[in-house]
Amino acid sequence: MPLSSHHRSKRSKRSSLWIHLLLFFSLVGFPALVTALLPLSVTRFTRADGAVTAVVQKKLLFIIPYYITRIEGVTEVNERTIAGELVQSNSDEDRRQGRQYIRTEDTGCLVIRGRSGQAEVDVSPHDLTDVFEQARSFLANPAPPELRLITVANWKGSVFAGGPLAALTLLYVVVMLSSVWARLTGRHRPPDQSSKELPHGNAGRGHARK
Repeated sequence: MPLSSHHRSKRSKRSSLWIHLLLFFSLVGFPALVTALLPLSVTRFTRADGAVTAVVQKKLLFIIPYYITRIEGVTEVNERTIAGELVQSNSDEDRRQGRQYIRTEDTGCLVIRGRSGQAEVDVSPHDLTDVFEQARSFLANPAPPELRLITVANWKGSVFAGGPLAALTLLYVVVMLSSVWARLTGRHRPPDQSSKELPHGNAGRGHARK
């Protein structure tokens, strides 16, 4: 019987580990992958002594910088749009309607060139022209000291899909931190055994009186 109980305990721990790994991948790994492929970018242009420097940060889960590049002596900016490609559709609905191929969405980027190299910032095609005009105007006008641009690669993927996924990651982190804090502060400490033995002692004294 003790051996069977030991095996059940090991099986329970193994199942708990797999559940935690599955939750981690679903609520942290997958959202991180989506927001890395379709990132939110923060581009900061600064001007000092007539020279412009650009720092580009691509952020994981909207807050964690995972890619940072710095372009010294920025001389020009350009916009580039990449047309979507025709790919074979695997949707049953498309096949019923006679559509064997579908076109993927267009992608855009702001190209920053300078003395130390160049960088490409992912920008939604919907916002690309406006972002390009802001950057070009900053370079042409020597008065503004700084320009900060926040862009997304794709509104559907980056915001409407990435936003709820990032919220799930935040919820997971909060729950895990709360659990760790509860353990550290002793909220899950087992009840004192002496308090459980007290009723038995009282019962014994009651029988002795009889």
